[in-house]
Amino acid sequence: MSNGLDQLMFSLMQARLKAQGSDLEFPPDVRAQTAHLMAEADHKMRSARAAYARVSEIHLANEAKRLPTPEGEQ
Repeated sequence: MSNGLDQLMFSLMQARLKAQGSDLEFPPDVRAQTAHLMAEADHKMRSARAAYARVSEIHLANEAKRLPTPEGEQ
């Protein structure tokens, strides 16, 4: 995964941990209202992580087809 995607996933994981920690500060009836949202967010993060991993695999498998970059750019 590229550095930008790593940072994005790290930020999402931080947001997830913050939300989970905040959720624990409320009684079960409030957590019951947020449980489906937490589960949905977790599912979408797993899906995104898998999709980005697949993109990286495709890029790696096709490294020989990489377009040349202009001099001085990375």
